[in-house]
Amino acid sequence: MSVFLEPDEVDKYRCVQESDSDGQSQPRLERNEDESCVYLDELGACSIYERRPKLCRNFDCRPLAFCRIQLKQKEKLNEGLEHWDMTPRSTQDREVLLALDLSRRLFKDYELQADVASVMFFAMLDDSKPLARAKIKKDEAMVTQAENNLVRKWSDRMASAVSRKRVEG
Repeated sequence: MSVFLEPDEVDKYRCVQESDSDGQSQPRLERNEDESCVYLDELGACSIYERRPKLCRNFDCRPLAFCRIQLKQKEKLNEGLEHWDMTPRSTQDREVLLALDLSRRLFKDYELQADVASVMFFAMLDDSKPLARAKIKKDEAMVTQAENNLVRKWSDRMASAVSRKRVEG
């Protein structure tokens, strides 16, 4: 995956120019020949973790792992995610994982590519947390309202993502 850099990060990392989804040239972290990040050490761990770019700090792999999303041509990442223990360790983890699961179930009929699905579920995470909270409280009225709100807000976006997949695919 491309790790695009903020303007104030360009001088801090090894980078190259790449066109983003809008066709604009933007700096991104350099990659090795196998497409892995140049900052991965021999064990596959981030060698700059404490000073990693903002995009890396904000990226969350949980939607990939929890929703069992496999990315094309990312076998090493897929293999690593298969071994994650997705048992919630805190109330916040429980809420996030439940929100992801409920979103996945609610939008199960949308045929999205794995990478698109991951982005969509991660993007809707904040909007799906009220649904998770309602489920945890076992408040059926709140569950129904939260489901309706989530579907109302995200159905068009999901349908658009499916349409783009069909046009691109």
